[in-house]
Amino acid sequence: MRSRHIQVTINLEQIRQAAERVRRLTGVKLIAVIKADAYGLGAVPVADGLAEVVDEFAYFTLQEAREVGRPGLVLGPPEGEPAEYRELNLRPTVSCLQDAERLAGLPVAVKVDTGMQRFGCCPDELGELLSCCRVVDIYTHATSVEAVRAFDELTREKGAWRHAACSSLLAHPQTWLEGVRPGLALYQGAMRVSTRLWCVKKTRGPAGYTGFDYPCVGVILAGYCHNLRPAPVLINGRRLWQ
Repeated sequence: MRSRHIQVTINLEQIRQAAERVRRLTGVKLIAVIKADAYGLGAVPVADGLAEVVDEFAYFTLQEAREVGRPGLVLGPPEGEPAEYRELNLRPTVSCLQDAERLAGLPVAVKVDTGMQRFGCCPDELGELLSCCRVVDIYTHATSVEAVRAFDELTREKGAWRHAACSSLLAHPQTWLEGVRPGLALYQGAMRVSTRLWCVKKTRGPAGYTGFDYPCVGVILAGYCHNLRPAPVLINGRRLWQ
């Protein structure tokens, strides 16, 4: 929700530096995830700022990719027509035989489910999909080192490059394989929300919905209806709340 009392600043240089750190750390292909409007920070300016740093971008939907206008990988179910992916130079994700047959002839990515149980083929279905697809890469959304190890054993020497590590696994080199796919790791700390203190009051016992107990309370003209969330707080440049 918009508010004239709040100013939101996105530090694109900080996002770029985060991507550069990931590249230096891993030394493998870097796919920047800019789904959901770059996690709400603005996919178009973020993509413009990262274009010279990353190898490609990952979107969730065809529409997101169309709005940005850059080639890459579409992570969500392939809802578009083959011609649309070809026109935009995008790789749809295939995770079932029906999609593999419908997108035959297109360069695609195959996703394997290693425990998230959202999207992805079962490991024992991988061979059949690879036999009827023009596969560029194989990937998974792994949540543990053990899941990546199993994925590595399953997909090794399958003739496609592989990626499994999202933001939560970047600290584990054994998960990097031939590519990494960071999302939140690129954006942490890049957004700053500023507003004025409307007033400062002395409290008379527990205050607010949660009954917090502090001698003074500062009031700002923003709250949960503006999607404000707990975060470090600075007042006049001094950190007062972590």
